[in-house]
Amino acid sequence: MESRKRKRWSLAIGLLAVLGIAGFLILSPRPEPTYNGKPLSEWAQQLGPPGWDPEEARPAITAIGTKALPYLVKWVRFEPSYWRFKADSYVKSLPPRLRESRLTQRIVYGDRSRAVAAASAFAVFGPDAGPVIPELEGIFRASTNNFVRANIVFSLRGIGPEAVHALANIAATKAFGSIILTTVDRGRYGTNVDAFTPTLVSYLRGDDIRLARIGALGFTRLQPAPERSVPALIAALERPDIVLRCSVCEALGNYGTQARAALPALDRLYSEAKNGTQLSRAAKVAIMRITGEPPE
Repeated sequence: MESRKRKRWSLAIGLLAVLGIAGFLILSPRPEPTYNGKPLSEWAQQLGPPGWDPEEARPAITAIGTKALPYLVKWVRFEPSYWRFKADSYVKSLPPRLRESRLTQRIVYGDRSRAVAAASAFAVFGPDAGPVIPELEGIFRASTNNFVRANIVFSLRGIGPEAVHALANIAATKAFGSIILTTVDRGRYGTNVDAFTPTLVSYLRGDDIRLARIGALGFTRLQPAPERSVPALIAALERPDIVLRCSVCEALGNYGTQARAALPALDRLYSEAKNGTQLSRAAKVAIMRITGEPPE
């Protein structure tokens, strides 16, 4: 019991020493753009909790202008080190006053919070952040850290349609594909979503059934140009996975009359599936959406 207490105190003293050194480094002033006396990093952190005040933060970041972009790129690539993960787990065992102190929060979580805030800030610039898209994609490809990669995806999504090709390239690596394909939508990205067609087709045809299902959902959500999409979806109706085939039916139905080529396969599926089953209902709905009439 006594040795456990000594070990606990040793860890606490060691952590405080690290906090002290890191605090000196972190709290040392570093040049970054400011607006009304407040640095860019603080404005960016107001875009989300806990200091939520986006209505004030957005105009301030806009006023700073595109000179903020190099700083956002630098911050968004932050990779939490091993000691931070260890400190994160240990901080939870500290007394509340020490655990919740501003210094502890800033040292242990500061760079991580700033990285997340920087990713949010790209949305303020939208297409004006276009010049840094290749750099962001390069950071994603060079990193193996999921925290960094998730932040890059979030940054690119915030930039909008101009970043769709970079997002499609990333989805093609099968990394974060499900996140990208379930958050990109045709309403915002328009015909730019056609860039995802090769990736969706490869997902649909691949051996990984999970990715195939993601591909079918991607077609449902994005509805890229039918010329390549509809033939790939028709072929996927032959795969044995019922969940996948139901999703494919939904995707085909979304194309309406543009998917008339799928009617023979859908009619066959409807007649072969047991009446009232999930698959027969999916095929029936798809046929009705394509023809405007129920199947015979």
